[in-house]
Amino acid sequence: MDESVTRGNPAYISPEGSFADVSSPVREPPTGMDWEAVVRQMVASERSTDEYEDLQQLGQGATAVVFSGIHRETGKNVAIKEYKLRLGETTKSSDEEWADVYQELAILSKCRNNNVVELLGMYVHQLDRVWAVMTYCIGSAADVFNHFKRPFREPEIAAMAYQVLNGMKYLHASKIVHRDIKCGNILISEDARAVISDFGVSRDLTTSRSGRCHTFVGSPYWIAPEVITIMATGEGHYTYTADVWSFGITLIEMATTKPPLFEMNAMSALYNIPDNDPPQLPPDTPRSRWSAAFRDMLECCLVKDPHQRPSARELCRHPMVLRVGSSGGGAIELTCLITDARSRKRTIDAEKMKAELTAARAQKARENTRRAKALSIKAPKKPQNEGKDLTIDMRRKLRNKSRKNPHRAISAVIAQRETPWEAPARIQPRPGRSSGGNVPALTNDTAV
Repeated sequence: MDESVTRGNPAYISPEGSFADVSSPVREPPTGMDWEAVVRQMVASERSTDEYEDLQQLGQGATAVVFSGIHRETGKNVAIKEYKLRLGETTKSSDEEWADVYQELAILSKCRNNNVVELLGMYVHQLDRVWAVMTYCIGSAADVFNHFKRPFREPEIAAMAYQVLNGMKYLHASKIVHRDIKCGNILISEDARAVISDFGVSRDLTTSRSGRCHTFVGSPYWIAPEVITIMATGEGHYTYTADVWSFGITLIEMATTKPPLFEMNAMSALYNIPDNDPPQLPPDTPRSRWSAAFRDMLECCLVKDPHQRPSARELCRHPMVLRVGSSGGGAIELTCLITDARSRKRTIDAEKMKAELTAARAQKARENTRRAKALSIKAPKKPQNEGKDLTIDMRRKLRNKSRKNPHRAISAVIAQRETPWEAPARIQPRPGRSSGGNVPALTNDTAV
């Protein structure tokens, strides 16, 4: 790569400079540049990824995999975002993806705010994988209400809204449009802070000549009407107020666990958002459940005309969040939420471990049974008359059958025997009776 381009042009981050240096705005390199080389220049490759241990996968998206890890020296938990793109395997289709990676890393390196996820470092892992190491969070707002199986309460929503609006105000002041505000991208840190994350589709308007956005990006159910108009007509633009609409949809998501029109498929929802009236809370929601201030906040955010929609700075002065700011900034509510979530997680983990142990024992018992059946030899069937006096048994049968046909009865008994036996004696009359008597007598003088 040309040294005059990478070092002399302030549009790039010098490899000697720290990624945290934001003295000059990060500008988009001219089109046609080698985006992979630009990303490689940004990464602090002199550091080793061996500083982190105990990596465990937390989740996976379309472009990256997120792990949790522990810094060896400090023992602090971190989150590691590993991009699926590989250095050295750039193609024409992946060049645009490298541009998105550059844009996200540039925005993360530029942001320093308590309510925006903090970038701790950038590394090259195993020579071809890009790592972005960030502060660790216990989960997203969506994870919390999915974990509790209930929506947020209004004090919890107000605490989250106060901190998210502070993060949005900072981003918009830094000329950054997030373009994907939703519960899944609002994380809760270990020290009870709501932080905005996932800048994969965000836009730094300092890199735009017009200072506006012209592309259709975002999550379908949260997209503002003016952004959908660009998809339908191919014309138009939008700015920071598109995030305000998404924030209003996020408030409904916190209150109901789902955004409006979620029962529709994504394309149907996109066509309904510009045509329908601004979304509201479900009609069956009791009015006593939500305060007038919360309902007014929704009406302010969900104005279809972007020019009439208030900014994040103006919403920070709304009565709903002013109460939170005067009572500690929502730290108490979020701390209680984190404590409850951790307690419930321990209970669920214990139940899960018990169920897994029971299933493992049952599986082992089934395997032992199958193994025993496979190795066992079928025992020979014992004779029916084993251990009995066969002679006495045959005598009893002879008495019952010999009256009609003594010779046939004896033959039947012999045929039923399983072992050789002594032949029965010839039939002779009993003493004191004539030879024509009906009851035979047995002797051993002559065989039959």
